[in-house]
Amino acid sequence: MAKTLKNGRKKRTVTLTVSDMDYHFGVKRVMFPSSAQKQIIKQNSDAFRFIYNRLVATTRDIWSYQKLIEKCRKQYEHSHNDWFLNQISVLETEIPLLRQQIYNVTSIKNQYKWLCKNKNLDSLMFFKAKSAYQAAWNMFRKVHHAGIPKFHKKSYDLRYQTAYLKHNIELLDRTHVKLPKIGRIRIKQLPN
Repeated sequence: MAKTLKNGRKKRTVTLTVSDMDYHFGVKRVMFPSSAQKQIIKQNSDAFRFIYNRLVATTRDIWSYQKLIEKCRKQYEHSHNDWFLNQISVLETEIPLLRQQIYNVTSIKNQYKWLCKNKNLDSLMFFKAKSAYQAAWNMFRKVHHAGIPKFHKKSYDLRYQTAYLKHNIELLDRTHVKLPKIGRIRIKQLPN
C-alpha cells in the first residue's frame, strides 16, 4: 500500500499479521470475575483438566497394551493356544483406536455428552488441552528429567486461557475486557 503525502512523496505502509512476526506475545492480567463468570471459568478449567487427563490415560493404556502384547508374544510364541492369540489380536485392534483418540480430541468430546451439551465451554479449550498435552511430550523429549506427562490434579487455582481469533477479544477500556463465553470482565495489570 502506498499513500501520497503533501510534498508529493509516497509513504509506504506494510501490514503484518501475527504469524509474520518473529515473536508472539501474550498478555497476563488479573481478572475480577463475577460469581456467574467464576462458574464459567470453573467449568472451562475442569473440562480442560478432564480432556488433558483423558489424553494422558489413553497414552498410558497404549503403552501398557504394547508391553502386554510384547510379553505375551515372548511367553507364548511357540504355543498354539487360540485364546492368547485372540487376546493379542483384540489388543492390536484396540491400539489404533486409542491413537485416534489422541489425534482427534473431538472423539473424546463426542464420547462424553456433558462436554457437548455444555454451552459455556470455550471451543478453543479443546485445542488448548491438546496443545498442552503435546507441549508436555515435547518437553519430555527435549529435557528428559521433566518426565512423561502426568495427570493434572484438581487445584484451587482456576485458569482461563483463550486465543485471539477474528477479533473475539476486545479491550473496552483500561480496566475492562470482553472475552468469549465470559463477556465483559474487570481486569488489572499484574504487579512487576
